Amino acid sequence: MNRLDVLQQLVNVHHVDVNVGRDLAHTLNCEEAQIDDSDGEHFLLAQHAASFSDALTMKFLLSLPSLDLSCQRYVAKPLLHAAVQYGNLEVVEELLERQNVDINELDSRGRTCLHIALSNYDFNYMDILTFLLAHCVDASKATAGDVVDVNAATDEGLTSLHFAAYSNNREAIKELLLHPNINVTAMATEGLTALHVATMLGHIDIVRLLMTRMDINMGSTSGLTCLHLASQHNHVHIMAELLKHPDIEVNAAASFVSELTSLHTAAQSGHLEAVKELLRHPCINASATAFGGMTSLHLAAENGHASVVRALLPFVDVNAKAVYDTTCLHIASLHGQVNVISELFKSPDLDVNAKTEHLTSLHIAAQHGNACAVAALLRHPNIAVNAVDAEELTALHLAAKTGHRHPVGELLKHPALDVNAAPPDGRTALIIASSQGRTAVVAALLKHKGINPNATSHANGRTSLHHATCRGHLMILTELLKHPATDVNAIASDGTTCLHVAARRGHTTTVMALLSHPRVNLSANMKAEGLTSAELAAEHGHKDVWKILTNAALCQ
Repeated sequence: MNRLDVLQQLVNVHHVDVNVGRDLAHTLNCEEAQIDDSDGEHFLLAQHAASFSDALTMKFLLSLPSLDLSCQRYVAKPLLHAAVQYGNLEVVEELLERQNVDINELDSRGRTCLHIALSNYDFNYMDILTFLLAHCVDASKATAGDVVDVNAATDEGLTSLHFAAYSNNREAIKELLLHPNINVTAMATEGLTALHVATMLGHIDIVRLLMTRMDINMGSTSGLTCLHLASQHNHVHIMAELLKHPDIEVNAAASFVSELTSLHTAAQSGHLEAVKELLRHPCINASATAFGGMTSLHLAAENGHASVVRALLPFVDVNAKAVYDTTCLHIASLHGQVNVISELFKSPDLDVNAKTEHLTSLHIAAQHGNACAVAALLRHPNIAVNAVDAEELTALHLAAKTGHRHPVGELLKHPALDVNAAPPDGRTALIIASSQGRTAVVAALLKHKGINPNATSHANGRTSLHHATCRGHLMILTELLKHPATDVNAIASDGTTCLHVAARRGHTTTVMALLSHPRVNLSANMKAEGLTSAELAAEHGHKDVWKILTNAALCQ
């Protein structure tokens, strides 16, 4: 077979581009022509041949002086990689007999032919893998390019062992572990070993093979052990295997991930079976704390995993305190985890009124607008609905201040609620809501049968109506005026009625709203200055308001 016949066979049988083959055949048929592969077409043909042809064809192509195997522009897929990818063992053997073929050459993704072999299930990868691993194992008898680097890593740090673990290739793992130079603790990106990879993916057979060859408590860059990863991914069968190991550190903490143990990880993720598996271990410390003093119960409560909370309660103090004395109930209330709150209520030891930074769980739920959590907490027989914080504000005050109407509504249903509770400065929830412009909250408070709409702030003697008038909250003022007990002529410490305040500020619409009340007193004088509201408006230059008040006085 001459050169032209070989190339023509490649064109016809292997579907190489016809023009490439014709041009190359023409060049080779000219005995005196200089063969030039400046555009890489010869190499592309050889690459195709490496994938699909036999050793004889490959041998002929390699004899072409135009093929520069060391040229960097060909490393996207070296010939050896192409042959390995398609399981062409004959060509692999032929290539490795060449001195200018490096068994550890990298493709454009930093992979060696060994990596390629372990990425391929479609062809006879085991025969090729066995051949590559056996090729010049004795480095003293060969050059560096002849000895396979079984621990060569890709750009991401993946070794052949990582590839085999990722693809759940048990036979390949066994073959690799027989190699005298294999490094089972090699780390890829984030410090993951092949055992970590197999654990994350749930490959139990690979885990069994690897865990006998290395420290099973070895952590990743972030400190995560295999037990952490199995717990995180809910691979209970792998957890069971790891927990049988006599050297397992069941309470190991991930130093760079908030000091979480495997139990923290499982609880945080809501993996009930994983949690149960860990709790069965005789050495488990269920009360271990992570960063900030968080127990596994705190994390389960935070993420709303009620079934996990139920499983943990017999093992963890329900009132365990994290940083700032935060309990699980505080966290569940903050995040509105009603199912968790219900589970925590089943514990007879629960302190439902425990405080974190002077706030009870009811304060927290009300302040953050978690109406369902407020309702759930109020069902507890020992709930202190009127408990106060550092400023002596109740949950009702906080809900009113932040404008959360639904939590206010839930609180108003409780029979023990003091709707007029006030700190030393005298501010009731109604005063706070009125001054903050919380119309819906004001409307809800005014419906309560025990509400006192005329309660005053001790600092200035102002009622809720004064506060609404001062800030121009017309809708709130209207709601207050509807209440039959509202004193429209209440006098503040400075001797002003609400009409005085509106007149002095020139709030025309507010003045008109106050004038609509049948009991408004137009002739009331300020104690200090002895001025009526009309005179006060005139003094401050509010002619429109003065005119309205004067006309109203005449009509009255």
